[in-house]
Amino acid sequence: NVTGVTHVAPTEAQVRAMAQYRPLQNLGVIYTSTERNSVVILEELRKLARERNFKVIERPFKLDANNKPVADGAAELVRELKAAGAQWLYLPPDSFLGTLAEGVIIPAAMELTLPTFASTEQLMQAGALTGLVSKYYNLGQFTAHKVEQILVAKQEPKTIPVETLKRFSYQISMSAAQRLKLPPPMGMLN
Repeated sequence: NVTGVTHVAPTEAQVRAMAQYRPLQNLGVIYTSTERNSVVILEELRKLARERNFKVIERPFKLDANNKPVADGAAELVRELKAAGAQWLYLPPDSFLGTLAEGVIIPAAMELTLPTFASTEQLMQAGALTGLVSKYYNLGQFTAHKVEQILVAKQEPKTIPVETLKRFSYQISMSAAQRLKLPPPMGMLN
C-alpha cells in the first residue's frame, strides 16, 4: 500500500461540472498514452460515457522512436477533436499536456471556440475556461498532515490510506468565458 494524496477531483464530479455549464454529448480528450495517470482518467471517462450516454473522442500525443511524447501536431489534435464534434476539450492531469497547455493546446481551442475543462489548478492558470480543481496550497496542507502521521505519530505508512481532498474549487475564467461568448449559467454564479 502506498501512502499519499491525490490532487484530482473524482472524474464523475468533473463530468457533472462540465454538463452543468453546457451540454455534454461529445467530450474531446488529448492525452499522453505513456502517462499512467492520463490513461486511468481516460478509462474512467469511457466508463462514465457508457453510463451517462455521452461520447469520448480521444487523441493521444504522437510518440517519438523512444516512446516519448512530442509536441508536433498538438494543435492539429485539437482541430481534429473539434471537427469530430467535441463540445468540450477535457485537459487531464497529464504532465506533458501541462507543458503545452498555455502555449499550444488552450490557444488552439480558443481559436476554435472549443471550451476547455481543467483537471488541475496548473491548467486553470494556463487559461482553461473552467475546472474543478484542488488548490495546491490545500494539497500541500493535506500532504503535510500525512507526513505528520508518519514522522510524529509514528504510523506505519502502509496503514495510511491514499486519499483525495474532500473539497474542490469550481473555477471559471471570466476572461475566457467572455472571449468564447460562453457565460456561465446564472445558477453557477451563486
